[in-house]
Amino acid sequence: MNKYEKVLGVLKETMADVNRLLNDPEDENHRMKLVTELQRSHDFLALVTVSGDAGQGVHEKFGPAKTIGGKKIEYKANTKPEDVKPDEFKVGKLKDKVESLFASFLTIDTEDLLKNYEDIVIRGVAKKAKMKVTKDSPEKLTIDFIDEIKLEIMTEQERQAKLVDNNPNEPNS
Repeated sequence: MNKYEKVLGVLKETMADVNRLLNDPEDENHRMKLVTELQRSHDFLALVTVSGDAGQGVHEKFGPAKTIGGKKIEYKANTKPEDVKPDEFKVGKLKDKVESLFASFLTIDTEDLLKNYEDIVIRGVAKKAKMKVTKDSPEKLTIDFIDEIKLEIMTEQERQAKLVDNNPNEPNS
């Protein structure tokens, strides 16, 4: 047995050890990655040294992920496109609410905005004001955040006014 055959044996033993040690469901992704990398190294070495049995090892078959960061992923059986596609009517209503609030956002008291308007509508106004905002970030809407939105809207209005002043012959778009 030459040195390459010994190394190939070590790689096979290591794959078996990895499979034995990482056998919990939350370890599945790590186990598959390690075994696949070891198998690739084994096959490459066997191929270039004409030793052993290149391509005869265990190859992992990748399927849908079962965990992300150790948390189990729940799959809904037979998901159809209409199950995940938003309702067009609801989307239109939300857009209308955002447009309406955006038009009067600067004239409404900050505390009234927090008390009387849905978070998603305020976040929509922030998005329209070109702010980086998601349904989870910021986690909680605050007076400071509302003031930031107002500042962004005023800044954009000032920028638009300067553009109009610099190009009085072009139509407003």
